[in-house]
Amino acid sequence: AVISVSRAADTFVESIMGSDFKAKRFIIPNAVDTEKFKPPEREPEDNIILFVGRLVYRKGLHVLVKALQRVKQRDYKLYVVGGGYMEIPVRMLAKAYGVDERVEFLGVVPERVKVELYRRAKVVVVPSIFNESFGIVALEAMASGRPVIASRVGGLEDVVIDGETGILVEPGSEDQLAEAI
Repeated sequence: AVISVSRAADTFVESIMGSDFKAKRFIIPNAVDTEKFKPPEREPEDNIILFVGRLVYRKGLHVLVKALQRVKQRDYKLYVVGGGYMEIPVRMLAKAYGVDERVEFLGVVPERVKVELYRRAKVVVVPSIFNESFGIVALEAMASGRPVIASRVGGLEDVVIDGETGILVEPGSEDQLAEAI
């Protein structure tokens, strides 16, 4: 038997194994610890936008930073949690777009800090542009009672139901991302 975490992951497995692959296939989504990831006791006062993920091109942080200049409300702060090769280019992009004062790179943080950051966020954004097999960040955010804006890509479409459990935007669309925020 072959187990995949989403329809997107199952399609990927099929592309490797071929459609004549005879094993039984099951989709069993990931889960999160709802004792750890749970809503805050009261809504956060600060307008924190949270990005959690590896700082790699496909995660779309650069799209989010470009979208920030279009966000009408200006009293926000973007917290970026994670590390990777895109940090320096995204820092330069934030400066070029004039939003660097509102973007804070926190690096890789301990799990307990990440849990608390979810609770402090007004919204969690998952702007992936391709190859997202599941989207555990979206699930952690929802378990933490936070609104989610995610790209309509891969397994994120299984996790986020547009208009019900979050907002889905087209991958790479700065305009849609800004409007959703």
